Amino acid sequence: MLLVERLHSFERLGDGFAKRLLETVDRRGHIRPGRAHLELLQKRPVGRAGEVCRVGPDLGTAACDLIAAEERWDDAEKVVARGRTAAEERGLRPIVYAIDRLEGRWRQEREPLRRSAEGFGELGAVWEEAFSRLLLAELTGERAEAERALAVFERLGSVAEIERAKEAASARSR
Repeated sequence: MLLVERLHSFERLGDGFAKRLLETVDRRGHIRPGRAHLELLQKRPVGRAGEVCRVGPDLGTAACDLIAAEERWDDAEKVVARGRTAAEERGLRPIVYAIDRLEGRWRQEREPLRRSAEGFGELGAVWEEAFSRLLLAELTGERAEAERALAVFERLGSVAEIERAKEAASARSR
């Protein structure tokens, strides 16, 4: 919990560092404190369609992931409807791909997850790409996607995701 309590003191280190810290908080199951600190960092509420694109790409992608983690599907609908256009107009490709991932999770559809994985791949965001591929594998049972994600998570040492990817890879293809 010390990690959560100290998050606000890291604001000066930038959005990228804050996002990584928020991901750690989220993976440890501390979503509510993660939300509070993300709101502190952006100095506004998280998850409103217009707000997702008014922050840097790292905090915008964190906001999308937070909405999905909290299963706030009403907010997801608004972000998908309005946020993608705003992100595209501003050239915020990471947020576009995060919105694709959010849409795939909300609607339980493979194509938005595939767009997210491919988009993050084009940016060289290997963890983000692998996470989208893992979600795709969990949704569809595509073993090849799970194995691709697993290779990245093993290389990066992402323990929680390694376990999920192994489970998805061992499941029968649908």
